[in-house]
Amino acid sequence: MQTNIQKYSMTLYNDISTYIFSNKIFSVLLVIFLLLTIDTPAYAKKDKTKKKSEYAVTLIEPDPICHKAKPDRLSNGPEAPNLAFMASGGKGTKLEGFDISHHNGTIDWRQLASDPHAGFVYLKMTEGGNIVDDTYKRNLIEARRNGIKVGSYHFFRPNVSASVQFSNFKRVFDSSNQDLVPMIDVETNPSSRAQLESTLESLLMMIEKEYGRMPIIYTGKNYYNKYFYGGRFAKKYKFWIAAYTDEQPVLNDNDDYLIWQYSPRGRARGVKGNIDCNKFVGRHVLNEIRY
Repeated sequence: MQTNIQKYSMTLYNDISTYIFSNKIFSVLLVIFLLLTIDTPAYAKKDKTKKKSEYAVTLIEPDPICHKAKPDRLSNGPEAPNLAFMASGGKGTKLEGFDISHHNGTIDWRQLASDPHAGFVYLKMTEGGNIVDDTYKRNLIEARRNGIKVGSYHFFRPNVSASVQFSNFKRVFDSSNQDLVPMIDVETNPSSRAQLESTLESLLMMIEKEYGRMPIIYTGKNYYNKYFYGGRFAKKYKFWIAAYTDEQPVLNDNDDYLIWQYSPRGRARGVKGNIDCNKFVGRHVLNEIRY
């Protein structure tokens, strides 16, 4: 019985084979089917993920676009290493500090005051002609209550007249509750360098005349090299330079400056999320900007 089945099977196999290879259309379809169903060997497969990463390009802003003033454009620049805290207080000491706005949320100022890097803070106060930071008043009260040296800053808009910006500044700023001189944050591109110089100089002079102290100018390294290099501000005003690099930045004119903002991704006690980190550089100390 088994022998007959084997003979029958061989006969059937031969008949099917003969039919397949004699029928060209069927043979073509079979070959296509086999090609589609046979798995590609692992060594022949392309690693699409790897190829993508090889050609991916990370775009980094040449200057930090500060999240304290740009709610829809958070800075993602490379983070510099956390530099060692240089001193913990006292006359003439070098300090690290933070600049803070509503983007930092609700702060536990008691906790922040215990952070060894909280040598000073600058709080966003106003912007342009009509914006007031809604956390400014609380932050100012709490910072001073907890013993942190505090200053206030205005975010400058070159397309808004100096007199309008000064009115906004003046209606909020009170020199009696300031430990540090005011700072003007300059990072928005003007229509021309002449416009920037004219509007900014007028605003700075109004503030100095009204309050008796020259403000500090905050800006990015590349912004400085484009708009301040070789101009009349560099030798007259003190600068605060932002550059997220491993080494302390050098300006094109090798000009001196007070403070370096070295990272937008710092951490501090009492603050949720990232915070801007700053430190005095060279021979400069906090006493230079005391009100």
